[in-house]
Amino acid sequence: MPRLPHDEEDARAFAEAMADARKLPGPRRLPVTHAPVPGAAPRRSGPTAAAVAAPDRGAAKLSIEEAGELWSARADGIDRRFMRKLGAGEQGIEARLDLHGCTRGESQRALERFLEKARANGHRCLLVIHGRGLHSGTDGPALRDAVRARLVSGPESAHVLACVSAPPSLGGGGATLIWLRR
Repeated sequence: MPRLPHDEEDARAFAEAMADARKLPGPRRLPVTHAPVPGAAPRRSGPTAAAVAAPDRGAAKLSIEEAGELWSARADGIDRRFMRKLGAGEQGIEARLDLHGCTRGESQRALERFLEKARANGHRCLLVIHGRGLHSGTDGPALRDAVRARLVSGPESAHVLACVSAPPSLGGGGATLIWLRR
């Protein structure tokens, strides 16, 4: 058999290996997360101009997407590339809030104070750790759902441009990354 150039040989080997492959059932798209490279400095970059184009007039309606326990919400004008960067933890977290051990009411008050303080300090990228709700009982994840509701439709939603489940390294479905308006 004649020797094929490397690219053709690789392409044929790949085609043979994938001959029995079948599409997996499930959601069409899952949020893209990137594992950090060991020893590499985290990439930090600001949003694109399109990412901050949403007007600063009251609460913007956020478009919500869910895939299992992972979710995201974004205002009009926030592009998907920015959402991928935010969801990968590439925006540089400026403030954190851990709600473990709080009741639903305590968590709502703490979230409100946290967002006010973050806005006063000019912070835009925030991390709220609410847990996955594995010990919440039959009612399900109380804090996670309360945080999501406040960010998407509560009084705090007027200041939110985007929010997304954190990457696994920051808590996965048990934490939410938030991007605030200026």
